[in-house]
Amino acid sequence: VTVLFSDIVGFTPLCAEHTPFEVVNLLNRMYILFDEITDRFGLYKIETIGDAYMVVGGIPEADPHGVEKVADMALDMLEAMRDFRIDNTPDSDLVQVRLGIHTGPVVGGVVGTKVPLFSVYGDTVNTASRIESTSLPMCINVSQTTHAHLAKNTRYRFEERQQVELKGKGKTNTYLLYRA
Repeated sequence: VTVLFSDIVGFTPLCAEHTPFEVVNLLNRMYILFDEITDRFGLYKIETIGDAYMVVGGIPEADPHGVEKVADMALDMLEAMRDFRIDNTPDSDLVQVRLGIHTGPVVGGVVGTKVPLFSVYGDTVNTASRIESTSLPMCINVSQTTHAHLAKNTRYRFEERQQVELKGKGKTNTYLLYRA
């Protein structure tokens, strides 16, 4: 499966500078936008945690095009955020996001009894989160594994980055993903 994480750059200072209503309104508008893109690609939204948004391709059924769908979704998310402003007015600050994608095996299932939710677990999820956290503002960072799945597709181009240190993983190659 392929796991995507997105995160707002500078979310903690943003929360300090704006009212709770403004922050919730911002998240609601952004998540509605992301949900529409998720649905368009037939992907599975796992959850939102604060300002983090998590999507998986290749679940609940295997999809031979899951990696490409997640990559295309990420590109569309980034495009949708180019003019996204904090309070939806032309003079307010732009909101920047970081995105990260990793491909690999996961374990999935419904957990809990109070509010049972389907989720996915494993090293692939942790790695995707770390790939996102090492991304640059308004960029999509992909792992070497995801890059290997997409590299022959002429719809994409990549910029190899210097090796990044991933917590618990050591140094690894990552790539910024762009439309060709």
